Amino acid sequence: APKPSPIGGAERLVHLKKSTLSCRIPGSLPEPTEITLYLQRKGEEQIEILSWKPGGKPLPFTAVSQSAEGHLAVEPEREGLVGNGETNLPPAQRPLRVEMVPVITTSKNGDFNCQCTIHITPDIEEDDGAELTVRVTHSALRGPISKSCRLEVNEETMLLVMDEDYTVRVAPPPQDPTDNFHTRAITLGRLEGLDNIALSPTGKLFAIREGNLYTGPVSSCVNQILFSLDRRIGRGAWDMFKLFSVDPRGLLCAVGDSGSLYWGPRPEDESQNWVGDLGEYVGNYNCSDTDSIVSDPQGALYAITSDGRIQMWVRPAETDSDWLDLGTALSQRDGRDSPHVISFCPEGNLWWVSKADGKLYKGPQPTQGNPGYWEKATFLGPDYHRYRLFGFIGATFIQKIQDFEFLPESGNIVTERNMILMEETYDNSDGGGTLNETFSFRKSIKEVSRFIHDHNIVFVGEAETTFTGGIPVIGMERDSRISLDNNVTHRWDFTNTNEREVTLSLQEPVAVGSGKTVRMGASVQKARISVPYRVRLLTAQGRTVTIGGSWEGTTFYNLRAVPREARGRGKHLGFSTDSWEEETHSD
Repeated sequence: APKPSPIGGAERLVHLKKSTLSCRIPGSLPEPTEITLYLQRKGEEQIEILSWKPGGKPLPFTAVSQSAEGHLAVEPEREGLVGNGETNLPPAQRPLRVEMVPVITTSKNGDFNCQCTIHITPDIEEDDGAELTVRVTHSALRGPISKSCRLEVNEETMLLVMDEDYTVRVAPPPQDPTDNFHTRAITLGRLEGLDNIALSPTGKLFAIREGNLYTGPVSSCVNQILFSLDRRIGRGAWDMFKLFSVDPRGLLCAVGDSGSLYWGPRPEDESQNWVGDLGEYVGNYNCSDTDSIVSDPQGALYAITSDGRIQMWVRPAETDSDWLDLGTALSQRDGRDSPHVISFCPEGNLWWVSKADGKLYKGPQPTQGNPGYWEKATFLGPDYHRYRLFGFIGATFIQKIQDFEFLPESGNIVTERNMILMEETYDNSDGGGTLNETFSFRKSIKEVSRFIHDHNIVFVGEAETTFTGGIPVIGMERDSRISLDNNVTHRWDFTNTNEREVTLSLQEPVAVGSGKTVRMGASVQKARISVPYRVRLLTAQGRTVTIGGSWEGTTFYNLRAVPREARGRGKHLGFSTDSWEEETHSD
């Protein structure tokens, strides 16, 4: 059976700020008999929080002459607003404030379209990580169809910038000209060697370096984790693009030197071809004098030229009657300088940075009803043209790690191989009796690991990012299960690469009969393992949030001495050429 579209907007929620999610129910389905919302908070059972039936009272209905083919009086459009209040949630929980506005249209051929808009006001402690499900019941189907999403709630909206030297910094946006963002922004890290970079509305970075495409949360700027192999989703040829951005739906927009524009979803990994496959060719544009491209919240794509013009390249597929082309709205600047950058914050305001002196302005997005921007725009300070990247994310400042838990039972071995670390030959071919020796091996090596997650969390400058815990290991039993060794603890650093020195050693008696030669080898299994974790964090505002991710690291296990008969004379030891290569997670 066909399914509803993915629920959009769940990745960019802000604590106690009303946000809008949307879900489209396919047009080929009959009119839904019921739309129900379910919520499953962490550690709780799934519960119904809202239900809507077409024609149910006391919902208000509005007849609109519109159809899928155009503005024709074919079948009525019906919409209703319903809110949940606090009736369906246990009294011990704070309810998720939610409203639902389903809009049903009928086209000429009888197909029904239902656009379901959901307004929620999430609480970061209760709703971050919760699962929201839209379930649709149809009279023509045997059972309901549904679509779920995980809510990602951040504490506040933050401004993320990148300096000329590729240093990435973040802080709450300025409130007035005396609020010096430049001095209070927290440094996340330096991304050296960039060819291009873009920020998605959900707060994910997309970076091109040496022809490869990488993606990750803003926290991956620390120690250039963004450029690690597991963050690479495109390999080779990405440096062909002169202009690069991400639209409100999270789709990549890329323009080559010749002006060819490609638009499409991001690749999931480097095995997927983007140009011409995921990234569809949209058209060819004159980009010789274009400095950057930017999308408005409705999905229109604009080019900002070197002389300050704002040209609309691609008009959005669907807009309401109040939408206004930015190129038209911002063509008159009342003597103000050309734009260095234009950006939209999650609340919908348009932020403008001038090219000459970097003056920052904030004002409402121009519309047909309110086309004037500069009459309402507020000046917020100078010198913002120093930034190569300027955009907004939902993020949470963290001051402390409260509790950490490895989940080894859900871990898995990513790769492993057997390694011969040392060989020694015992020659008793000329001996008249048994040769008794001791095979000894001892070597120190570093195990390298780090913690991976996709959450936009930022540790404040004085925050403690370390904790003491057990060590994930692979057991000696036959099925090689991953477990946690709590007999030996390690001081883990949650934000940096961890190195732990371990010593591999063994002693094994060797008895070589007369006329025999025996070769002994030290063998070990080297594995890269992935172990899920759960960590409880204290935010800068005193709230508690719990996030999950995976610990990725190398481990050595099953060290043993392996005897076998050998021909030849002499006694030697040696190390395999790749035995002690440094284990890293980057290029």
